[in-house]
Amino acid sequence: MRIEVDMADYPTYFAKGSDKVCFVGEKYPDRILKVSPLENCRPMRIEVSYLERLERLGRTADFMPKYYGWFKNDKYIGYVHQLVKSDSIIPLQKYIDLHADDLSLIEEKLAELKEKILSSKILVLNIHAQNILVDVSNMHLWLIDGYGTPEAIPLPYWFDVCRRRKEESHWAKFERRYGRLKAAAQLRLRERKAD
Repeated sequence: MRIEVDMADYPTYFAKGSDKVCFVGEKYPDRILKVSPLENCRPMRIEVSYLERLERLGRTADFMPKYYGWFKNDKYIGYVHQLVKSDSIIPLQKYIDLHADDLSLIEEKLAELKEKILSSKILVLNIHAQNILVDVSNMHLWLIDGYGTPEAIPLPYWFDVCRRRKEESHWAKFERRYGRLKAAAQLRLRERKAD
């Protein structure tokens, strides 16, 4: 649903991705505003369109932050969703670095996340260690970005077999990235122990 957003309510820079900038503010401490400039907004339009589709279908998942709605002004398009933040929440990449000596628990949780994604019928493609947050207090995983597909004819939206095939392919890419991150973290750990 389209919402009215006063960007002054989100005055504090929070993070930047490849095509989005995120802001937070004290007025809505449990929310985050993600925006893209209108001149470079195709990925944002795709994501907003898909989040709107999920809302119409009533689809949610426990790995997905709550979506509050989208907005557009004369400079930006964006949306507001739940701010996933606490002292116990860290990016997966940091978790890998901190626990390089034993990653069996996170690997078990990542396998569970994959099954949740596939069974949720929610299309998640841009799966990176920076887009996965780990709540170390209960090992809950959050996917904070990467929803929807840029295809002109989005077959994965309509056909489960296409969605599943696409997600399996993207998960395989994520596993390769994860393997490289794990190997690098374990190498750094061995180097520290050798010193």
